[in-house]
Amino acid sequence: MQAWLGTKFPAPRCAVERQGNSLTWLPSTAHTTSGNPLAGTSHTGAIVLFGFLGSALLATASLVLADGDGWRAAAEMVSRLSLILFVAAMIVEPLGRLVPVRALGAIGRERGSFTLAFAAASAAALVCVAAPPNWAAKACRRRRWPIAC
Repeated sequence: MQAWLGTKFPAPRCAVERQGNSLTWLPSTAHTTSGNPLAGTSHTGAIVLFGFLGSALLATASLVLADGDGWRAAAEMVSRLSLILFVAAMIVEPLGRLVPVRALGAIGRERGSFTLAFAAASAAALVCVAAPPNWAAKACRRRRWPIAC
């Protein structure tokens, strides 16, 4: 399906209906759900980006603000975010079926996106666990960053 020039919206399909001697062009909504062209879109990229950037921001904040072992604090914070994403991935589809609200149904269709976001956050947590404890301090001293090392 072609998209409108410069947008991510699909081009509308048209149907021709003959009424007597005249032709009428009618936009067709058969390719969409409920007539809304955005009803079936997926937000996978945005949700996975939220999981990855959220975990990176939590790890950075934990490294900067932690008193002792910053990597351990970062791993704990990012693991907590990944737990929230895991729980969201597991309950969002059944909750969308249980409560027939349009918003919950739309979020329920994003179960795979939440699973990928969980995987990205878990990978960031594993990086924080595997990092040597004094790695950030050495890099900070070498580059003379203005933050407290």
